[in-house]
Amino acid sequence: MPRSTRLLRSTVALFAIASVGIACSAADSTASSDPATASTGTANPLVGFEHGREHLPFGSASSAATATAPTSTATAPAPTSTATATAPAPTSTTAPAPTSTTAPAPTSTTAPAPTSTTAPAPTSTTAPAPTGTLKSLYVTFYGWPDNSPPGPGIAYPGLHSQAGGTGSYADPITFATDASEFAPGTILYVPFIEKYVIMEDGCTECSADWSRGKWHIDIWMNSNGSYGSQVLACEDNWTQSTAQVEIDPPSNRPVTLPPLFDTSTGVCRTSP
Repeated sequence: MPRSTRLLRSTVALFAIASVGIACSAADSTASSDPATASTGTANPLVGFEHGREHLPFGSASSAATATAPTSTATAPAPTSTATATAPAPTSTTAPAPTSTTAPAPTSTTAPAPTSTTAPAPTSTTAPAPTGTLKSLYVTFYGWPDNSPPGPGIAYPGLHSQAGGTGSYADPITFATDASEFAPGTILYVPFIEKYVIMEDGCTECSADWSRGKWHIDIWMNSNGSYGSQVLACEDNWTQSTAQVEIDPPSNRPVTLPPLFDTSTGVCRTSP
């Protein structure tokens, strides 16, 4: 027999055997509803056999009766789930809680208190006292013993009828000079004795000096005919070859009222 024929028959036989196995499996599944098994619950082998014969395409009845059903050697394994694609549990993406952005509290900006600008108190500007004219003079003194004639007589009586005075602005002391140097009634202030004086008498020596351009005044020394030598000594003591004298002075210059010579004691002052 040709090899191809043998292969064909072998293939048909294997197909027949497989068909018998499938038919038997079907008979077993229907036996539960067959009357032959309803009472006992046991499958009737003859019934199953008869069902098997009906499907045999080849062979005799004797060979079919003795044939045993082939065991299924190729049981298809239950498909296992080889690819269980488990979707990953979705991760909970929690949005971050919004941070509380607190606006900074506004700082209290206190405007500086206005400084009190006090206008400076106006300074008391006292107008300077009016001043006379200062002149450097030769200053001498005369009194009762060396007056001509001796005594208190004067050539130009005015404020006084005879030589005298205390030295204040209201009661200046008599002085003598040339009438062309200072007119009678002219008031001067003599700082070094702190007294006012007034022109009320003439002086021969002063006129002589004036003729040579020399300024010279002769001031009355307080005297009354006693202590003659002491009076002359006091005159010499206060004589100044050059002294500042103020012409047309104001009335507020400092004044020392006590006389330079004290006629009751015969004492000559050494300071105004």
